[in-house]
Amino acid sequence: MKEDSIKVLYIAGPTRSGSTLLSKILGEVEGFFNAGEIIDIWDRGLASDGLCSCGKPMSQCDTWKITIDRSFPSKSNKDIQKMINIRDKLAHSTYILPLIILSPERFGTCLNHAEYINKLEKLYQGIKSATGAKVIIDSSKNVGYAFMLAMAPKIDLYILHTIRDARATSYSWLRKKEGLWQTNPFESSLVWNLRNISAEIMVKKMNQKTLRVYYEKFVEEPQKIIKNILNFVSEEPDNLPFIDKYEILLNASHSIYGNPNRFQTGKVEIKIDDKWKRDMKYSHKLLVTLLTWPLLARYGYLIPSKS
Repeated sequence: MKEDSIKVLYIAGPTRSGSTLLSKILGEVEGFFNAGEIIDIWDRGLASDGLCSCGKPMSQCDTWKITIDRSFPSKSNKDIQKMINIRDKLAHSTYILPLIILSPERFGTCLNHAEYINKLEKLYQGIKSATGAKVIIDSSKNVGYAFMLAMAPKIDLYILHTIRDARATSYSWLRKKEGLWQTNPFESSLVWNLRNISAEIMVKKMNQKTLRVYYEKFVEEPQKIIKNILNFVSEEPDNLPFIDKYEILLNASHSIYGNPNRFQTGKVEIKIDDKWKRDMKYSHKLLVTLLTWPLLARYGYLIPSKS
């Protein structure tokens, strides 16, 4: 690994898979910084002066003020709308997936990709400089965005592919959460399939370092899973931030956008959320199972031991 490289632990895969809690716990580990969903920094962060998880607008958060000033000292580099437009094109699955599947090398011919990747490298370098982090946690989950990070020369990328039962994520999407939208079981099933398939294709085609983390295993043995992740990124901090086996003390963090749980602080009990088994309509369970059964089987969710 080069001396000026930036180690990024990228959480990829479907949303509503426990990534917010996982990233917050990892952010408590010495040398780790939980930056949240950096893919959204341009619009939901800088353009709208969105709330950092510390509770302050980005413009008033010292961590992000220092980061942005160090990343882009010249205001001419803060062309926010341009970055949004490039990101929306490059990260969109209809554009990026054919490149991943057919020919990653063609990415080099894409207009504006070099400029965007250069800005990303400066941004992550600014985060590293401002926080002193050895590992930056990015929970953006978008596979197209991960593909772009994999093309950045200075970024040492580690992919954490988070997986949760499709029926659980679908039920979660039916519940209203502040700042997030809702969607139906049909759409959430298609997205669950797409996110998992594209994550697998990308890490295989790009020969990317990757580790699978199952939500159900994580809540069953949180300390073991966290240790596995630390070994995966070759970091060995002295202590883990657990109070006991299933409880952790969360401090205020500085993450961008995402699940409202990112604002949670204090003692938090790690326990499985399996309300879907009791409360989800049978018709919804059946629909999601039929739409996602090949991957449910692949990931072990159609056998009693996994469910």
